[in-house]
Amino acid sequence: MRAFDLRSIVNNFYGDILSDKSVSNWEAYSLLVIPFLLAQVAVVRPIDEGFVGTMSTALAILFGFTFSSLLTTAKYTPKDDRNEERVVKKAQLGTSYALLVNLVSLITIVMTSIAVIDYSQLSTLAATATSAVVYFFLFHYLATMLYLMRYLYLLAIGGAFREEESEPQHQEEEEVEEITL
Repeated sequence: MRAFDLRSIVNNFYGDILSDKSVSNWEAYSLLVIPFLLAQVAVVRPIDEGFVGTMSTALAILFGFTFSSLLTTAKYTPKDDRNEERVVKKAQLGTSYALLVNLVSLITIVMTSIAVIDYSQLSTLAATATSAVVYFFLFHYLATMLYLMRYLYLLAIGGAFREEESEPQHQEEEEVEEITL
């Protein structure tokens, strides 16, 4: 079904990072490698019922924040500035991808809570494997949000979310252009 084909979101997000010559490809790889390494905490701290409940709530709240960020960047139009256009595009791509990762994380948590009735009855291998998947998606979402915060910050200090002001704002805009992406 085409409605559930979300590859374009993933392809656009990573394609934008990998095609940007001013950014190392390791930036894209680190968004996957770091959460994978952090997910190894599952060996010593498998998830339990309390964790699943807490994470479900936290992810739902963070989904609202991420969706709000997407709506805010979607209605913003850059003002004939190539850097600003680039930052807006990266913020929109990153926010869309973060929403996707959040939904996958939330679905993983919900499916885990449905599939596992008694966490104490899971074998060590099953508990570790299930926990590693859940942790990976959670850490991947957090890494994506950290990546995204850079662009939201640049938009915020660049005046993207401010109302039109008088002449003094132009001096601030010139100072913002000196900030490198």
